[in-house]
Amino acid sequence: MGGLPSLGYDVKDRKLIIMKRSPRPSAIFFTLPRARVGANPADELDAAGIVSKRRIAADGSQYGAQRFSRGAL
Repeated sequence: MGGLPSLGYDVKDRKLIIMKRSPRPSAIFFTLPRARVGANPADELDAAGIVSKRRIAADGSQYGAQRFSRGAL
């Protein structure tokens, strides 16, 4: 297994674990269809305060918690 787990999942003992209380995937799922015609869906999520997952690297530094890009969606 390599790379970053999808939103709504964590890794424990090299296995994907479903996060039971992850608001991001459901918020994205319900926000995107309601986005205004011609609007950038990333802007809609940004306005709602929905950002990417905050992660901690092996060296202890934190990254993530960034605005979604159009390509990431």
